[in-house]
Amino acid sequence: MNLIKTLSFIVVLTSVALFSDEPASQPQSERPRIRLRPAAVVSNEQPAPEPCCKPAPAPCCDTGCWDMYASGSFIYWDPYQENMELGVVSDTTDPLYTLHGHVVNLDSQYKPGFKVAIGMSFPRNNWDSGFEYTWFRSNQHKSVSLEVDGPEVLFPMWLLPDASSPTYFSGRENWRLHMDLLDWEVGKRCCCGGLSLRPSFGVRAAWIRQNVEADYFNESTHFLNQQDVSITQRSHSWGVGLRGGLSANWMFTDHFRVYGQGDGDVLFTQYTNQRAHQQATTAAGLPAAGSFFTVRQNNANYLRGHIELEMGLGWGTDFCNQCTHLDFSAGYGFQMFFDQNMFRNFQDDQSLAKSSAPNGNLYIHGLTATLRLDF
Repeated sequence: MNLIKTLSFIVVLTSVALFSDEPASQPQSERPRIRLRPAAVVSNEQPAPEPCCKPAPAPCCDTGCWDMYASGSFIYWDPYQENMELGVVSDTTDPLYTLHGHVVNLDSQYKPGFKVAIGMSFPRNNWDSGFEYTWFRSNQHKSVSLEVDGPEVLFPMWLLPDASSPTYFSGRENWRLHMDLLDWEVGKRCCCGGLSLRPSFGVRAAWIRQNVEADYFNESTHFLNQQDVSITQRSHSWGVGLRGGLSANWMFTDHFRVYGQGDGDVLFTQYTNQRAHQQATTAAGLPAAGSFFTVRQNNANYLRGHIELEMGLGWGTDFCNQCTHLDFSAGYGFQMFFDQNMFRNFQDDQSLAKSSAPNGNLYIHGLTATLRLDF
């Protein structure tokens, strides 16, 4: 049975082949003309999706053969701190007022400093890492000189509480601030057209040292034993902790850019040396009896926060076959160091140890001009 089916199938195929052949003598014109449309090529492969944004030209992202960088910055900052006033100048001519005057603020002045940085860029995925050191010193002054035995007197703000409420005809204050900051960070640059973003994280170490001196002269009543009074306080600390930030650059031409940057950190901070001292002298210039007062506190541990924002303009160019990039930027920034005023404030003339600290934040604002070389 299987053999018969097989033979029948062969016969059918042979017949179809024979009857389908055209006679060789048939004219070309009589042959049916069938034009077949080329079949569309069907492929299961999907075209590669276009990127959401095209990479920007250097120096936005593609650093080519750059693998190291070094930079130097000139800083011109103005620091000021809460609760650092010298005193209150009051008019004593109106008997209706016990205190009628204005607060004498500590003068605020810009001071120079510098930053230096060095780091490297990794060959894959736009990662980079580096170190930066910041050096800043400031010395702020304020003085008041009133007419002796005149209508105005100076109520001191740094003096220990005194039931007799002494007032003076002159005073001066000097506040010194020394800051050293060392940062290590790792960042990754992400580009989209002319815009690049760089999130970063790292570690910060900080050394902040503050000293204040306040002097009050010519006690106004001439009856108290303390003719002149001198107060000194100091607060020295170190801290270490984590740091993170985000910077952005917008290249609006081939060379010019606008940048913005925000950073923050939280540091474990130890105040290693805190001291408050007060002493007075008589009209003869001798130490006044019972006028000396000293309080010390060492190794006080806290957590301290810090935030900063900066915005500015930059210019950059390539040379040496685009293997070296030079960049200059200048911007203005604002910083806040939380609870950095650790000068102790004494509050009671009966319970002398009653006091408080901290007494305010430290603020810094100013110019930062940076020259950077990538090579």
